[in-house]
Amino acid sequence: MHLKSVFFLLFAFAGATLFAQTPAVLLVKEEFIFDTPPVPSCHASSIVQLGDQHLMATWFGGTAEGKPDVTIWLAEYRKGKWGQPKQMADGIMDAGKRYPCWNPVLFKTREGKLMLYYKVGPNPREWWGMVRYSTDNGKNWSAPEKLPEGIMGPIKNKPIQLPNGDILHPTSTESVTGNIWHVHLEKTDKNGKNWQKISIDNGDFGAIQPSILTYPDGKMQMLCRSRQNVVVQTWSSDGGKTWSPVSALSLPNPNSGTDAVTLKNGTQILIYNPLIRGSDWAKGRNKLRVAASKDGTNWQDIYTLEDEGKGEFSYPAVIQTTDGLVHITYTHERKNVKHVVLKVPDVLPPKPVGPTPSKAQMGWHEMEQNAFIHFTTNTFTDLEWGYGDEKPSIFNPTQTDVDQWIKTLKEAGFKGAILTCKHHDGFTLFPSQYTEHSIKNSPYKNGKGDIVREVADACKKYGLKFGVYLSPWDRNHPEYGKPGYVEYYRNQLKEIFTNYGPAFEMWFDGANGGDGYYGGAREKRQIKGSTYYDWPKTLDLVRQMEPNVIFFSDAGPGVRWVGNERGVAGETNWNSITPDTLFAGKGGIEKLLNTGSEDGTQWIPAEVDVSIRPGWFYHAKEDAKVRTPENLFDIYLTSVGRGSTLLLNVPPDRRGLIHENDVKALQGWRALIDREFKTNLAANAKVKASAYRGNVANYAPGNLTDGNKETYWTTNDDVTTGSVEIDLGKPQTVKYITLKEYIALGQRVKAFEVEAWQNGAWQKVAQATTIGYKRILKLTPVQTDKIRVTITASKASPVLSAVEVY
Repeated sequence: MHLKSVFFLLFAFAGATLFAQTPAVLLVKEEFIFDTPPVPSCHASSIVQLGDQHLMATWFGGTAEGKPDVTIWLAEYRKGKWGQPKQMADGIMDAGKRYPCWNPVLFKTREGKLMLYYKVGPNPREWWGMVRYSTDNGKNWSAPEKLPEGIMGPIKNKPIQLPNGDILHPTSTESVTGNIWHVHLEKTDKNGKNWQKISIDNGDFGAIQPSILTYPDGKMQMLCRSRQNVVVQTWSSDGGKTWSPVSALSLPNPNSGTDAVTLKNGTQILIYNPLIRGSDWAKGRNKLRVAASKDGTNWQDIYTLEDEGKGEFSYPAVIQTTDGLVHITYTHERKNVKHVVLKVPDVLPPKPVGPTPSKAQMGWHEMEQNAFIHFTTNTFTDLEWGYGDEKPSIFNPTQTDVDQWIKTLKEAGFKGAILTCKHHDGFTLFPSQYTEHSIKNSPYKNGKGDIVREVADACKKYGLKFGVYLSPWDRNHPEYGKPGYVEYYRNQLKEIFTNYGPAFEMWFDGANGGDGYYGGAREKRQIKGSTYYDWPKTLDLVRQMEPNVIFFSDAGPGVRWVGNERGVAGETNWNSITPDTLFAGKGGIEKLLNTGSEDGTQWIPAEVDVSIRPGWFYHAKEDAKVRTPENLFDIYLTSVGRGSTLLLNVPPDRRGLIHENDVKALQGWRALIDREFKTNLAANAKVKASAYRGNVANYAPGNLTDGNKETYWTTNDDVTTGSVEIDLGKPQTVKYITLKEYIALGQRVKAFEVEAWQNGAWQKVAQATTIGYKRILKLTPVQTDKIRVTITASKASPVLSAVEVY
């Protein structure tokens, strides 16, 4: 592939965010409140506990927000199941005119009075507050009442009740003139009567929809959404009588509603969208997280509720029930209300350190082994790079069996396959409407063939993910190097991602510009790779069609080149790198790409691409030069075993089959992996540690051998070294040690060593630097009944999810 010239994308991955999932926070349950939505659209839920395993939720729903048919709905949760939704209030007023309903809020006082607040009106600038009461947990309700003139009631989030019985309602207004946003408080007695307004200095912030938190020292804090792309706050130290001027927190906010709650142990919980607002209303609401704090100032993400490339997951509500569980409801794509139940530990998990992987990147890591499939006219011309003047008729495989390709790859352990849909010669393996240099003009299936469709379908059949290689360079197209070609290339991207997705990875080869056919010009054309394709616009186009796709290039933005084509990741291999220090053609960057950077600003892990043959395309003369199973196993250890993902090229031959020699090599390789890693001697073994975080079970060393990738061992924040000892129960022959960091909290370990217990003493058997997603150490076989792993240097408290012994 000649990747030394792979281009660099001169921009950051816009919107890339952390995938902070901490297993110390246990997911108890997640579900939708209704199986069949009663109305086309719903939004703005609220939730309250009525009794033991008895909850009530409310939301507004109708054809669309702001339409007159939007009403208030309720559903009850009893013994683990949501009941049928029922309509609770509408906007039909005395004069018969009907208005939309908005933002219902449920609250139950200590005295047992259940309140349902909601808004009615043409829009949020002209709405008014309404309330209904129940004294029997919602069996019977009072008639709707309009709140006193100028009183809004809680605007989105639940009130709190003070020790003296008074109730503080967090609220806000949006003015008719100038649409000025302003937060304030409204106080009532324990019965929800005798309203008083408490003003707050909002300064220059446009803020609405506050939530109230309480602290052991008597202080209170309100957190609010804002127009300034940040969560804002205000504090009170006198029981809510007066409040500080509104100020900014360090948490982003895409002008979308949040909610917060104070847990019984004093931990503060915030549900929020961790982005800034995009070009339209929904952008920025595609990710939703749970954050925690002890002091209200320093927050850390502890759970990811949603992490999608696009979508709307917004307007959360959160409570803690008497059993200590945290219940969250939120809008799910405006079609449903999702209910999530979490168990939050008393001792919070470590904060993420440095960049962390996105959900898509985490999935990419877990694939571990993917296949590259190089197949085009080069297969029949015996070339690696076609000139672009090949006649489509030369592409004529006569025994093509794409099922054989993908079945072979599946049996070899691959999780995905990336196909060269178009290589540099410009010949497309799909019937593109934008070029005649295409499979549609070949003899294959009488011009009706579509290799891309066959591969995409076979991947679905055998459970592999499908990936795309579409060469930016096109030596056939007459417009290459001119502005018109860029639109042509984007049109082909649209064809691929519209017709053949989903695709997990988009692979951009860096070979760009040089001599070529170019429609008959037969000349050399050079382009400026960093600007010619307008990569920000081009990749954004792809993201619109495939939001979770991983982009490969020299420096990402999804994954990076490993710096060689030998199948070798760095002995030290950081998943982070700072891409703005790189550019196309910069000399001496191979080592940087190979090792990554400990202080890199973005999570861009290395992908190890290598071919099973000397060339990337099939050549009969290389049939005797296919890599041996032993050599492939060594590559497995220097790629997957060093925390990277392997991309092994397996090219079909001229018949349209994976050659017998390649199949045999893959089968032998798989057999080696299965044999060497058949039995984990440490599975469920007893483990002890030099220390573990807070001395609580959530972070105990036993998590290392429980087989659960979402549990881990870690230490207190001020402890950056430590050891764990695995008791194998009896003397065993040990050949390999596998370690895994919990990379959702960042890559941390800088150095470690492994010891075996022999002759009454610990003997060092291995030492290394980084771990990352996975590290496999091959040992000189040793007989022992105990293994000790010692972290000797780490960027922060080490967080390991697994120790395996083979």
